[in-house]
Amino acid sequence: LDNLRRFLRETSAKALNRPEAVLQSTRDQIAQRLSGIDGLAVPRVVRLKGRNASAAVSAVERGGLSFPVILRQTGTHTGKIVGRFDDPE
Repeated sequence: LDNLRRFLRETSAKALNRPEAVLQSTRDQIAQRLSGIDGLAVPRVVRLKGRNASAAVSAVERGGLSFPVILRQTGTHTGKIVGRFDDPE
């Protein structure tokens, strides 16, 4: 996205999905924007940072999620589930 941002500054080309807009379309941001719309089922989403298991469990609890939870890798749009966790252990 940084390369695209630099390219767009140096040209008069138009972009359909500007880097600034793409950076505002993460799963957690979209879930937050869509929550509260009547008739729309939106799963809760928590963005995890790092690989600390206890911090992940704390983030799940703070986010109001309950087990089981699924884990997906950020920055991908394949729908591939990295893991399903039935409990904190």
